[in-house]
Amino acid sequence: MFLVFGILSPLVMIMRMLANLLNIPMEKYGFVAAGFILLLLALAAGQIVPACKERKVHRRQVVAVALVCIFVCKLIPYVDSRTKTVTPELVATLEVEDMGEPPVEVYTYFSVSRWPFTLESTLSPTRSYTSADEKDWILENTPSTGEYTYIISYGHEILALHYNIWSGSDLLPAPWNGATPATEFETGTESNAVYVYRIDALPLDTHP
Repeated sequence: MFLVFGILSPLVMIMRMLANLLNIPMEKYGFVAAGFILLLLALAAGQIVPACKERKVHRRQVVAVALVCIFVCKLIPYVDSRTKTVTPELVATLEVEDMGEPPVEVYTYFSVSRWPFTLESTLSPTRSYTSADEKDWILENTPSTGEYTYIISYGHEILALHYNIWSGSDLLPAPWNGATPATEFETGTESNAVYVYRIDALPLDTHP
């Protein structure tokens, strides 16, 4: 089991460094990933095409092509560098008298399988902050963390959330997609209430 906490796989780190050096908008970072993929495919072709012409494939060439396939699988999700917007579904509302001091005003709660790994949210319901039964109420209304990503908001309605695969973390090795993008929230009316929302299961983290 892996906890997501601001760690990047070396391959993703190299791509981000290159994208930053090119000083391009994040929405165009996908061109960097596409360039890496084309480079890897060219390297694979350089290994396998001459071997096929000679009708003699060596073990090192098979290994090289296999490694290229592994790295390409890792990079494919990063080709889409658009910022996504999701409107969450309200699950439950808890009216409280004292908002207390939660760890953050809004956090996500999930447990997404990337077999044999599991991506889990940095934060989870561990204690009550606003009332004695808050923790039990949250756990009761977040039963399926493998099916949904839940958003727990203290004092703010959530209108929408935005994420980009190039933000946040990715700690899984190739070929697994371990991206857990940092999430930005659009908030609405303030109130003395705790809100639970849900979206389809995505490893979107708040990275406090």
